[in-house]
This record gives sequence, structure tokens and C-alpha cells, in this order.
Amino acid sequence: MVSTGVRDDHDKQIITDPVLFSEMYRIIANRRLAYDNLSWQVPALSLTAQAFLFTISLAPSTSQAGRTIASLLAIFISFASIQLLERHSFFETATSIFLENFERKNGISINLDQIGIFYPHQKYDNNDNIMKSNLFKNYKRPFLSRFSSRIWWIWLLRGMISVSGIIILITWCFPGLLK
Repeated sequence: MVSTGVRDDHDKQIITDPVLFSEMYRIIANRRLAYDNLSWQVPALSLTAQAFLFTISLAPSTSQAGRTIASLLAIFISFASIQLLERHSFFETATSIFLENFERKNGISINLDQIGIFYPHQKYDNNDNIMKSNLFKNYKRPFLSRFSSRIWWIWLLRGMISVSGIIILITWCFPGLLK
């Protein structure tokens, strides 16, 4: 009989091979990192596309139909970007929670004197012990870093939706303003 490195324990399968265990952990950690990277590519690419569309929308030589189409595309791109950013953020968070539980169950932690037990994929918020520890006692966190970057980007994309709607409104109600 060939050993697979996995033992059946009633309904659960337990990994017994350290190489398989390590490889599984690495794959899941890389998946979390990939979701995190994808999350931040979305708003950057969206902003680039919208800058191009706003250039078209606000050019004096663009027709009313051209302005409307470019602004509608900017609205659709904003909605799609918000959805994609939320989706990638959700999967990154879900994978982090899975990894944190995996680390806790399998004793994967770092014991730092100033902080105590630290799990590599543990999510930290602004009030967490790591920020209150002696390690950071002389560190004053910048004001804007206290807010979620994801939320900032979502509000920026919502602003792009509003600006695009205003351009459409001006195009059809006050066409002389964009000449």
C-alpha cells in the first residue's frame, strides 16, 4: 500500500506528510497574496481607463453622442470595478481567515516578546494589540492610514460615477458649457 500523506479520520482527512502539509500551506498563502494583488490592480486600471474616457467626454470637439457614450462607459467601468474590488477583497479576507485558523490549529505562530503570539495571516485593525504594544509605543500612526484603502477607492469610484452622470446632464441640458 502506497502512503498518500493523508489519513482518513471519520469525515475529516488529516495531512500527515510534512512536505504535503507545507506545500498545501504555501499554495493557500500564495492564493491569498494573488487576491490581494488583484484587489489593488482593479482600481488602478479603472482609473487609467476613466482618465481616457474623461478626455474624450470633455474634449470640445466631441459630439453629444460621443460624450454620452464615453460617460456611460465610465459609469459601467466604475460599477464593474467596485464589484471586482469587492469580490477580490472578499476572497482575500476569506483566505486570510482560513489561513489564520489553519495556523492556530497547527501551531504556526511567531512569539514576539513585545507582542506575544503572532499569527502570520491574522487580520489586524486599528485597535489591535500590535499597535498598543511596546514595539510601537513611539510610533504615531498617520491620520489617513487609519481608514481602509478599499473604502477610499470605492468612494473614489462612486465619485467617478457621479462625475460621469454630471457630464451627461451638462451635455444634454447645458451643451454650451462643454464647448
